[in-house]
Amino acid sequence: MTVFAAVPVMAQTGVTTYNYEGYKVEYNVQNEWIGFQTIDVKVTNTGTEPIINWAFKYDAGGEILGVHNGEIFDNNGTAYIIKNAVHNYEIAPNSSVNFGYTLKSDNHVAPEKFENLAKRVVADGGYNVEFEISSLFDTSFNGVIKITNTSGSALEAWELSFDSNFTVSNLWNGKIVGNEGNSYTVASQMSSNPIQPGAFVEIGISGDFGIGVVPAIENASLSVIKIIESDDEPVIGDALMEIINAYDGLKITYAP
Repeated sequence: MTVFAAVPVMAQTGVTTYNYEGYKVEYNVQNEWIGFQTIDVKVTNTGTEPIINWAFKYDAGGEILGVHNGEIFDNNGTAYIIKNAVHNYEIAPNSSVNFGYTLKSDNHVAPEKFENLAKRVVADGGYNVEFEISSLFDTSFNGVIKITNTSGSALEAWELSFDSNFTVSNLWNGKIVGNEGNSYTVASQMSSNPIQPGAFVEIGISGDFGIGVVPAIENASLSVIKIIESDDEPVIGDALMEIINAYDGLKITYAP
């Protein structure tokens, strides 16, 4: 990640632009008075894939007060991690989000860099997946895929991958983001993100199947977005195909 714009030693009112692979950050000092500044940060997705559950780490150069359109996830002195609010957790390609705050500081210095710590990882347990048929016809059905969070932390921006012996004809409370044959990846929507500890979401599903087939899913695997400051956790990448068949607590219920 490279900062193309020169960063001034002393921040003044105006915009400093930081360009990285896949996104651009515009740091706008809107107003300044003794000991305080009002800051607006605009993040633009310059890539081809959505940025989900963003979380930016940077040295704010002072104390952040009154964040809007975001929240303080963590801070250590003047080093902060600001993450998305509920309504702006996804930045679509060629789209932007803004967050802002008041900065209290005796030495106004623009950040040196911004780093997005949100990474997609395979969930290592902590959830159950259930598939239940609610109505069955000759070669079609309506049903529910239920994901329950059995862990102690929220499942953020989840994606569920599974293989099936049917073709999905309709799906709601989620969205299909990947499909190859009868293998699907379904992602959360704003209404179903996140899944809080002890809670669950139900994905409505309709499908078509062949004569004599009992609709079922298998090889269910959940991935989530986590805020990661090190390489200690397995990030989705080249190793995905080696672990995608691992799943936790799959339960299939047939209820014609």
